Amino acid sequence: MESDGIDYPYLVSVLLPFRENVDMVVESLKSLYLTAKEVDRVEILIKIDDDDEISLSRINEYKDIFPNTKILISSRRGGYNSFNIFLNELCSISEGEFLFLWNDDVCMKKRNWDEKLLQYQGQEILIEPKTNNIIFPHTFPILHRKIYEYMGVFSELILCDAWLYDVLFPLGLVTIIEDIVVHHNQYEGMQDYWVASKEYFSEIGISKREAMMNKIAEIYDIKPDYD
Repeated sequence: MESDGIDYPYLVSVLLPFRENVDMVVESLKSLYLTAKEVDRVEILIKIDDDDEISLSRINEYKDIFPNTKILISSRRGGYNSFNIFLNELCSISEGEFLFLWNDDVCMKKRNWDEKLLQYQGQEILIEPKTNNIIFPHTFPILHRKIYEYMGVFSELILCDAWLYDVLFPLGLVTIIEDIVVHHNQYEGMQDYWVASKEYFSEIGISKREAMMNKIAEIYDIKPDYD
């Protein structure tokens, strides 16, 4: 799909690392498929651990739902604590203009979500869909590819959603929208999420965020606004 003079094979690449929750993944992918206006705009990128026999045995099911599906099979590494690494790996093989963080325990609640993205083509921004997460509502970010390329990573920290928001919001590069709606089924019990927050708010985590924000600020010639 052509945008701002660049011909992207897909409008959006959906990034989905998971382990063993195959039935949930199938339902999650179905929700994306059934609510998309044109599925050919959508690329699905799935990361499976090389020792996850359950998920590996059902690869054809994912591909049967979405024709444009790539499967990345790689080491489990540190499990959830390597979540950002998994996303970075998926981004490296993606071809969409936008990169959409997705989970196995979520579903798309509004039709024509891909159509809504068309109005943001060529805009180098972070899009934040509406979610049911009242604790941190910016849970499933959609990042323009150019920003990813400037950063060189999707995220340097495990809490990828918070990372993107905190780096890009002070630069005025975040757009919050209401017409793409994502429902997160298990956010209330995410103990691993809170464990990861310890790293996020550490001195090293803060330093990494500030360094990346300054890098992007320089590229776009923007002065950060912390208010």
